[in-house]
Amino acid sequence: MRASPPTLALLGWCSALAAALLASCAAGDPAPEPRIMHAVQAPAREASKEEPPPEAASSASRAREHELFLSDAGRVAGRAIRAPGGWAAWLALAGVVYVHEERPGDPAAPASPDSPASRDPRASAACASRPVELKVDEAGSPAAARPEDAEEAFVASLPFSLAPSGVKREYAGVAMEHRTAEHFERVRCTRPGADPDEWLLLSFDRSSWTLKRMLRRGPGGELSLTLFSDPVDLGGVKVPSRRAVYALRSAYDHWDPDRPVRIETLAGLRGEAR
Repeated sequence: MRASPPTLALLGWCSALAAALLASCAAGDPAPEPRIMHAVQAPAREASKEEPPPEAASSASRAREHELFLSDAGRVAGRAIRAPGGWAAWLALAGVVYVHEERPGDPAAPASPDSPASRDPRASAACASRPVELKVDEAGSPAAARPEDAEEAFVASLPFSLAPSGVKREYAGVAMEHRTAEHFERVRCTRPGADPDEWLLLSFDRSSWTLKRMLRRGPGGELSLTLFSDPVDLGGVKVPSRRAVYALRSAYDHWDPDRPVRIETLAGLRGEAR
């Protein structure tokens, strides 16, 4: 059977293309890179370009910052550390002092029987306050003056408390808040000395890298959501002075932003220069 003229023309074109490619390779021209490789490798190249140079003052802090940017979770923590002032401003502090005040949430609207506010006995507790003192060592690691304030010191020092090597960090991806269309980069962490079943899921605003939310799982499995706001400038470092806390039945439980279980305030918040 004889091939039709169009078929012969197509075979001739393919033969010419193959000859051109062979001639190009023989001349030493590089083979074209598949487009799929650009799509896969672009995020890694973009991330490396976005990685800013270390700004920390001491060699120990520079080493810690380099270590942070070696992982996805550390990269989020590193950018979040720069958002409220950066390592240089944090290292200039010898400590932070304030009065931790806690009061029940706003009871303006009656809670339904199965609402988080009605399930949490702390919602009806009287207002309480206690002085808190945090120390910051020369490497930037925060510590509570009293052992019973260890968790409070870790939370109050976020995101700087994510940097110590003893903190377990895990990148938890990107999430979107459907109410506000905000996008968050998330890091799951476990503080040193915490119960093995306890963890924190931190959400950082993807545009400003400021800490916005914290989902906490307690040692007994209880869940709570904390919203951070009202930052106070401590001589170059901004620390949130207000926390709205919501009790949850699950990580996907509904919560009303106007109905927190309790409000925590860091009154008289001030930093002590080194």
